[in-house]
Amino acid sequence: MLPNPFRPVRTTLLGLHAGAVLATHVMAGALLGALAVAALAGAAGTAMTRRGMR
Repeated sequence: MLPNPFRPVRTTLLGLHAGAVLATHVMAGALLGALAVAALAGAAGTAMTRRGMR
């Protein structure tokens, strides 16, 4: 008979690991999004400042 792959401990560990990976990817996405917004805001501010100096 084949061993049961759905053992409670293994399933729990896989679930925790999947949750941690998902949370890490969400946080990384949020960080990259915030950096992109900051870069765009900085570029827009620089462009506005240069136009104002003319």
